[in-house]
Amino acid sequence: MVVFRAAVASLFLLVGACGVGEVPAGGGGTTDGGAGGTGAATFASQVKPLLVKCDGCHGGGTPPNFMSFTTLADKYKMKPSATNILITKAADGATHYSVAYLNATEKQAVAMWIDSL
Repeated sequence: MVVFRAAVASLFLLVGACGVGEVPAGGGGTTDGGAGGTGAATFASQVKPLLVKCDGCHGGGTPPNFMSFTTLADKYKMKPSATNILITKAADGATHYSVAYLNATEKQAVAMWIDSL
């Protein structure tokens, strides 16, 4: 009887552990710089709308490329936001080639996004 109980307990543990560490189909890796799927989505919904005014130069021609999370270089995604170039580049509302740079509210939104990555 003891052997039967041990065998049942072992079978229960073996079957219960089958899902542990399972990798989803497609490899389970992320394509958003390791942000777990949220970096690209939040860039598109929270940051990209603030950077539309920059598309004339930074829409694919002149670095940094603000077209998508994937095209944005890693240094613009680096924590902490307090030292990130997107936040420190220019004074709040200063102009950059005749385009208003991020104001304090926009910088705060971008900083929150950076720190969430």
